[in-house]
Amino acid sequence: MTAHMPLDLPGPDEKRGCTLTVGEESRAWRFGEVVLFDHTYGHRLRSRSTKAAVTLVCRFYHPGVGEEERWALLYLAELMDALRASPRWRLASLIATETC
Repeated sequence: MTAHMPLDLPGPDEKRGCTLTVGEESRAWRFGEVVLFDHTYGHRLRSRSTKAAVTLVCRFYHPGVGEEERWALLYLAELMDALRASPRWRLASLIATETC
């Protein structure tokens, strides 16, 4: 599970607001409100503003997950972030989409 609490957001009007989408569900992000969701679903934050959104993110693990497993999961998440930031990830995604 993941908890997000916005600390600084663009203006609340629709044109400049932020939306958090988890799976198929989207909700307006509001300053100071905590949103708890299952991060195994695809999720994204969309802002229609040039101002940065700042959020506090906390991840919670199942009590049965051991310390070594938590470190492995954190390491894999860092690897995935690095891959997504690389041009090769985009190319591989395009190739997979065209061939599948």
